[in-house]
Amino acid sequence: YLTGYSNFSRLEREAYLFVDSSKALLFTDPRYIEAVERTVHPGISATIRPSIKTISQIVKRKKIRRIGFEKNLTFEEYEKFKKEIDAKFVKTENLVETLREIKDGEELKAIRKAAKLTDNALKYIVPLIRRGVTEQQIAFEIEMCIKKYGGIPAFETIIAFGTNSSVPHHLTSNKKLTK
Repeated sequence: YLTGYSNFSRLEREAYLFVDSSKALLFTDPRYIEAVERTVHPGISATIRPSIKTISQIVKRKKIRRIGFEKNLTFEEYEKFKKEIDAKFVKTENLVETLREIKDGEELKAIRKAAKLTDNALKYIVPLIRRGVTEQQIAFEIEMCIKKYGGIPAFETIIAFGTNSSVPHHLTSNKKLTK
């Protein structure tokens, strides 16, 4: 959200965004550097992820005394940073979430486009839901419809029939619709 680059994995730590009063540095894995450099917001410098020692040197050079970090930093990462960096670490609360509450014109436009695409996908899929179809077939059709019209699914499509419908985050299966 802050960088303009949205293709990092949600399951792995592939980047750190380091922001101080003068600039923002995005440290990332070498696999992403080319794409990141093309898409990040102006004012953000992208670089290949350095060692924690390199970040420590930046902190020393800039005489940074306090570092805020988001709650999704793992304990292991936190311990490594604390060991190498001589600064006070302060957990932030909802900084990014608060920034995201108010939408600008481009965000509103994207939300409207996504809502329209979702409505169209629903209109397309309802006639396909019939006895004998599988959860995976419906999930596939939804994803293809979204992609056909220029969208990207925000998360894995969840389709659940029968007893599966009571399972939060069900893994879509080959279960057939029977009723």
